[in-house]
Amino acid sequence: MLLQYSMLLLGAFNKKPVSRANIIEAQKTFQRYSIDLTELGIP
Repeated sequence: MLLQYSMLLLGAFNKKPVSRANIIEAQKTFQRYSIDLTELGIP
């Protein structure tokens, strides 16, 4: 779910310009996603 949420924030499903706030939120979400994968032992 985190990956899809990040893509939504970055406008993957919309052609409008992405706001700075959404970029920052997506970055935080991608970092959390990465940490979760690492904790599960997935490289």
